[in-house]
Amino acid sequence: MNNQLPDLSRPEYAPIQHAVNCSHFFYRTLMSDAALLPELLTNMHQAFSVDEMQAFVASKNVNDEVTLKKALRQLRQRVMLRTILRDLNGLADLFEVMQVTTDLAEVAINVALQSSQSWLEETYGVPTGESGKPQSMIVVGMGKLGGRELNVSSDIDLIFAYEEDGETNGASQGKPTLSNHDFFTRVAKKLIAAIDEITEDGFVFRVDMRLRPYGSEGPLACSFAMLEEYYQNQGREWERYAWIKGRVVCGPATALHRLMKPFVF
Repeated sequence: MNNQLPDLSRPEYAPIQHAVNCSHFFYRTLMSDAALLPELLTNMHQAFSVDEMQAFVASKNVNDEVTLKKALRQLRQRVMLRTILRDLNGLADLFEVMQVTTDLAEVAINVALQSSQSWLEETYGVPTGESGKPQSMIVVGMGKLGGRELNVSSDIDLIFAYEEDGETNGASQGKPTLSNHDFFTRVAKKLIAAIDEITEDGFVFRVDMRLRPYGSEGPLACSFAMLEEYYQNQGREWERYAWIKGRVVCGPATALHRLMKPFVF
């Protein structure tokens, strides 16, 4: 990587110099790869959009967990640098910072989920409910993610769910099978690692799973039946308040909202 910055005292670099003076993170990230500078200068007058985020990931050859992690961390570097630059130079307001950071989290979650579930389906087949309906994991954003209020140092609170118990259909294709619970637990672990794990490129977001049923001792992924039983019999008041901000950021939303409505204050 190129880590030689140009002379930032030149007038055209004044916004960069100001951000370097104000943010150690901005300076360290830019020093790690000075090739990021031209893109920053070209695009600093517009907020990082969801389309840009998706296009960046699509431009990378993501074909395994290593390349997935690298692409998401490189995306984070670019989004954070531009957002910090715009914020410190008065080009972005608080709403933009929260919106762009929330968009980054949702793009990262969606890409990580789609990739992880697809790779596991290649090995075990598609998870199918007792009704015969194919299943997808549902990711619920809680707290600041659910409220679209993330800032550049926020972690993300997640809950993972799926509609029905059952198993993958790998047997019909000569593949091993897994119960839906085991399958989605594996998807959840891979999704968390793709976003939270620290690599040579850093991390994307810290992931907090303690708001799920039974907290840190509970299963990573819960069926609708498990969710209903827990919140009906053991849900505490603070959990019912927490779900006010609960928002599906990945997967089908209508059925989960219908399930949880009686338990949310």
